[in-house]
Amino acid sequence: MLTVVAVLLKFITSSRRARGKLKQRSDLLGIARGEVNKNGIAFFDGKRLHWFGPQHLLTSTSTKNGFRVRLDADPYRYLSLTKRLFDFYDTALARQLQQQWKDAAASVTTDEPLGIDLWRELCPMPDDAIPFRGTVTIQQPMKTPQNRKTAITESAASVVLVCMGMLGKDVFHLWVACGMVGWGVVSSLSSVRIWWKYFHGVHTQAWSQQGWISPVELAFILGSHGVRISLNEIRSCTEHGNLLVLSIISGGIFYLARDHVASKEEWNRITNQTSGMVGDALP
Repeated sequence: MLTVVAVLLKFITSSRRARGKLKQRSDLLGIARGEVNKNGIAFFDGKRLHWFGPQHLLTSTSTKNGFRVRLDADPYRYLSLTKRLFDFYDTALARQLQQQWKDAAASVTTDEPLGIDLWRELCPMPDDAIPFRGTVTIQQPMKTPQNRKTAITESAASVVLVCMGMLGKDVFHLWVACGMVGWGVVSSLSSVRIWWKYFHGVHTQAWSQQGWISPVELAFILGSHGVRISLNEIRSCTEHGNLLVLSIISGGIFYLARDHVASKEEWNRITNQTSGMVGDALP
């Protein structure tokens, strides 16, 4: 029995899950160079330059061991800046900075992201770059592997509960068996709703963005998070009407719309130079 428990613990420990994620996403592990101040965090991972503004850092945590910055909704995807990376790390100062970020975010009065001066210092726009700014709205079908997995799990659970209730009515108390059947029916209704969303549902997202694109680089600000990458990292470039979809090697996706730039000539320059770099990015 103890052996079984030990094996199960081995597979559910955080270190085991972390190793599994690293196998799937090798870009989660890399070098770290940058700075932390009242305008946010500047971070270079060896390929890309990132900026996390105060508003993005509201979900970050600081401890005696360093900073942990959430990157997105994935709980296993975060930026870990341990104190050994710093020339000097002080817990009190780290908490003071975190409080400054919260205070600044609470008193924001402009549409510009807080701390954007740090980003502009890190990423000045070259003379040959094209600026862009605007809002992107996309609709994505909910037919994703994660939603399919959820639907299958819900369906299997409802079948098991109903079968246990029907077959176990002579073993359990009647009210227990009825409870299992009722719970199974409710679960089946939930699975039907999930399956319907999987086949017919659409998820709409909208956000504001700005930045610039040069013949060799792309600089994006999404909310209070900025990233600067080489165009050599573009894996694919696809036009959908007046929307340009750029996929990079690490799996990220960027969107550019025609109305984000000032002229048709600039739009043509962007589409030509991005599509021309795709071949160099492919392995």
